[in-house]
Amino acid sequence: MGVGDCSTIDLCAGFLCRYRHQNAEGDGHHRCRFLRAGDLRLRLHGIDAPELRQTCLDKASQPYRCGQEAADFLRSMIEIGAEIQCQHLDTDRYKRWVVKCFHNGEDIGEAVVRAGWALAYRRYAKDYIEAENQAERAGRGIWQGSFTRPEIWRREQRKK
Repeated sequence: MGVGDCSTIDLCAGFLCRYRHQNAEGDGHHRCRFLRAGDLRLRLHGIDAPELRQTCLDKASQPYRCGQEAADFLRSMIEIGAEIQCQHLDTDRYKRWVVKCFHNGEDIGEAVVRAGWALAYRRYAKDYIEAENQAERAGRGIWQGSFTRPEIWRREQRKK
């Protein structure tokens, strides 16, 4: 599959998950970070979601597991085993394919950002800035309270 080609991937349980062969048993991991297609690791284009272990503060300043909430949102949006179509746009420095994925014609990255469970990853793309602005204005997802941007949270975790 080259840049611009499309592939069909099965969605497993988790925010950005592993490829699951149609006849294979699920691996039971609910903490997978990336989409996989065979040996390829995939990254959704233009979004940065809270890490699974990341916590945020709600509107009452109470901590909650926003990374888990983001994963749960995607699971509720797309049933396990659903076909999603992904277009390969680029390859990142970690050799992951950067992909834009669709489920029933809906851009998955945009839907997650619009719901407030991911940010527009402005450093890499401008596609979802308006969706993020809408989520922020409406106080959806992580915008209901306060949070550390996922990119900063990851950097802080590496220092520990």
